[in-house]
Amino acid sequence: MTKNVYFDTNAHLDIFEQRRPDLFAKISELVEHSAITVVSSEVGFTEALEGSHLATFAAGISRFFSVHPKWIYLTGMTARDVIFAYDPSFQTPDGKPGQLLEWGELLPRITEPTDIVNFPGLETPTSEAIQAYWPHDVIRPRMNYWREQLKTRQAGLQNLLRKEPADEVFRRLVASVLRVSANEATPFANELLGNADIAPAFRTQFALDVLTADTTKPRELKNDFFDFLHAGVLPHIDIFVTRDEGFVERLKWYDATVREPQKLSPYTEKVCSNWTEFDKVVS
Repeated sequence: MTKNVYFDTNAHLDIFEQRRPDLFAKISELVEHSAITVVSSEVGFTEALEGSHLATFAAGISRFFSVHPKWIYLTGMTARDVIFAYDPSFQTPDGKPGQLLEWGELLPRITEPTDIVNFPGLETPTSEAIQAYWPHDVIRPRMNYWREQLKTRQAGLQNLLRKEPADEVFRRLVASVLRVSANEATPFANELLGNADIAPAFRTQFALDVLTADTTKPRELKNDFFDFLHAGVLPHIDIFVTRDEGFVERLKWYDATVREPQKLSPYTEKVCSNWTEFDKVVS
């Protein structure tokens, strides 16, 4: 059975920009024999684009697309998670949370229609078109903007948590997503609190946000925004490869405090935190 494997940004660089020269041939062989499907997201792609000015980027991105990755669209996924759980018949242009997309299906979600005409190599895609459309001097400010959004969101959550218990804040956020009153949203929000698999991306990100809002060590928060977005793929993949020890520790906390008490399978069972673990899982 083919396993869907998500590589975080560091794992991506290990493989496709050959920080570990032995890995690309191994991954290619696993894909060729249908042992794995490589899964990525526009978030991971954007992080990789931070290195588009480097000499290794063009060859690395060509290697990456040579394994025909599938894509999970993470932008707005937590809200879509709640909306689809509340009303499965609801239709949005961005589709159901966690569905696997081809590059051609992802592209309209991350570009404008005229861009595809003006940069024809994007559909293939070619490394030249990718570097021309997403130059480094555009990507870096965007990443800095997202990091500032993290600080704003954390400050807002900290302020809410000073006034109300976390579960009540959760109910208010569910009401906000559904655009209904807090009273109307409460029964459904309680369902989500009681079963973390109903809207798993929303539930996971909220719990990790609360954990981060409680921390007193700002140095630990640098990459949380991207970690939490990556966490949204966990319900939809079989293996998650990361070398980020801090992120793995947060997932252990989430399993211990939320998933295991609800008799749900731990997310950390899907995590490979080094390449030796990955080899064992796919062998």
